[in-house]
Amino acid sequence: MIRGSHRADEGQRGFALLLVLWTLVLLTLIVSSLVAGGRGEVRLSANLRAAATAEALADGAVHEAVFRLLDPSEAGWRGDRVGDAAPRELPLPGGRAVVRIEDQAGLVNPNTVSDALMEALLRRAGADQRQAQSIAAAIADWRAPTAAPRPMGAKAPQYRQAGLDYAPPDAPFRSVAELRLVLGMTPVLFDQLAPNLTVFREGDPEGALAPPLVQQALRDVTGQASFPAQPAVGVRVLTISAAASGPGGGRFTRRAVVRIGSALSERPYRFLAWDRVED
Repeated sequence: MIRGSHRADEGQRGFALLLVLWTLVLLTLIVSSLVAGGRGEVRLSANLRAAATAEALADGAVHEAVFRLLDPSEAGWRGDRVGDAAPRELPLPGGRAVVRIEDQAGLVNPNTVSDALMEALLRRAGADQRQAQSIAAAIADWRAPTAAPRPMGAKAPQYRQAGLDYAPPDAPFRSVAELRLVLGMTPVLFDQLAPNLTVFREGDPEGALAPPLVQQALRDVTGQASFPAQPAVGVRVLTISAAASGPGGGRFTRRAVVRIGSALSERPYRFLAWDRVED
């Protein structure tokens, strides 16, 4: 009896030891998980802080660029070539930013463009002649407050016939992206057109400041071989892009469209768009 009781005690002690070992393993796993989670939270917090710092630097660089554009001294950025998109580096507290400024005077406004120039631009973007004519007419019909479509154009009945559940608003385009909805517009054509368009500036594009596609379309319409530069006077519409990098590896790019000039009544500048550029 005593010998059997002794073996039972040994079995109980062995089971207890095994239970303790499994408990230690479980505690080790829990501690490791907590430590790993804590490190992950620290990394996440650091990444968020770095991203927020870079965003603040980019926003500050845009405002700094506006102030330099308004500066009448030699340190200002008021030359005729300020809109040439050349990179300008700005040292900032805690980081740096590379700023590019593009003048929208050379871009085409789909709300005011002539049919001839729109057709030429579409052809240069890759459309055939009939496709260019129909899309140009549909663009004009999109913004025109009329019930009937123009020849080769499109109003509500044509959109319904195409199986679309929307129709032209008979109002100006509010953004370049809205042209994606125009009947006949393809993703490939839109991607070619978009960098050459703006809804923030009225009037004909200035050939000297126009991107190559617009210059080609202008030559097709006017027959003009070259485009002399015009002095930058009055109100200008500029695109300011600021790519900032800060401590911790944070990066952020801000793109803003600003109307700037002493002729503005309330203040010498006004932001028209404020967007984040995805990497």
